[in-house]
Order: sequence, then C-alpha cells, then structure tokens
Amino acid sequence: MARSRYAFIDESGTLQHHEVMTVALIVLDGVRAADKIHLRLVKSLSIAPSQKHGRMALDEWNEKQQIHFTDMDEGHQLSIGTELGKANISVFIASHWRTKESVTHEHRFGVYKQLVKTTIRAAFGTFDDLVVAIAKQGGWEAYGKPLIEELRLLPGEFMSAGMYRKGTFFLSSGAKPGPQIADFYASASRHFLLARTDASLAKSYERIQHQIRHFERLGPEVI
Repeated sequence: MARSRYAFIDESGTLQHHEVMTVALIVLDGVRAADKIHLRLVKSLSIAPSQKHGRMALDEWNEKQQIHFTDMDEGHQLSIGTELGKANISVFIASHWRTKESVTHEHRFGVYKQLVKTTIRAAFGTFDDLVVAIAKQGGWEAYGKPLIEELRLLPGEFMSAGMYRKGTFFLSSGAKPGPQIADFYASASRHFLLARTDASLAKSYERIQHQIRHFERLGPEVI
C-alpha cells in the first residue's frame, strides 16, 4: 500500500494589477517535514530561539517566524532558495497570465481554482496518496467548502486509466510552515516568469529549479 505524502499549496499574484498568477504545490515525505525544513530556514537567517524549548513551545515559536517571499530582501530570498534547494521537495507549478477578464474577482478566483486543480492533477501523476493543505485566501469561509468538494473529485479522474489515487484535502492557515514554504516556490516561479523584463528576478528560482517536476503555463502570455 502506498504511504501518504504531505502536500501544501499556496499562490502568488492574485491581485488585479498582477501580470501573472502562479500556484505551487510542494510534496514532502513526512508529517513533520514542513516544520523541520521551516526551522532550518529560519535558522539560516540567523534567527534562533532565545532559550531551549520543548517540542510544543518550539513548534509555536517556529510557526510565528514568517518567511514570506515578498517580505524578504534579495539576499534573504537567495539564502532561503539555497537552503530549500538542499531539501527533498517535489514541486508542481501552474501559472496564468493576466487577461482582460482578470479585472473581476470572480474571474481571478476561477483562474486560481484552475491552477490549484492543475497542480494536484500533476502531483497525482507521480504520487498515489496525498494529504493536501491549501493555504486560506480572503473569503475562505464562503468558498472553502465548495472548493474542497470539487477537489475531492480529482482522484476519481484517474480511475478510467486504471490508476488508483487517494486524496485528503483541507484548508490551512497560510502562516503555518508548509504553506509558507509553498509561498516561496509560487513567488519565485512568478518572478522567474517576469524575468523577461528584469533578469535579476530569476535568481531565487535558479536555486530551486531542479526540484520542479512540472511547470504548466495556462492562458495567453500577454501583459
């Protein structure tokens, strides 16, 4: 029987003025892998607990340390990218360039759902059993239940090909370690796509590019 792998999803570029939206799904080996990787990332930035902690206290401290990509300067982005590049992480990316319809929230959320499903389908091409945590977005109280119901249908799409897939899906705080790590991959990938106007934007992506198993580009590449 295939063992469960733990996956986390986050996005970058969902605001109206953003030129491209990306969603990243990362797959880790163990239930505590995200916590351990996040702790290494925090320590790589020379941030450490002021005193020894028990496991529960250390987890609480670790979770409070935010490593969101857009809040970092370039040096920290490169440092985190280098550290992440050493970890055993499988990454699946989907992106969509802005269109005229993207001015409405409804359209952008529809694109977001499409990208989430694309990354999950791609991950199921490699992994049989996934426990997937999706970072909460604004308004999650309204969209959460319908979204999860849609995602629960995805494993069944593989049955016609004789492929058994199992998926458990739930929403998670974006402040938790797993979604924070997924945020880095989503943001670094979005910056890579924007690097055609500024090559320096691709530097962080180059640190983690070897971990990306699937990178799908949807929608017209127009700005």
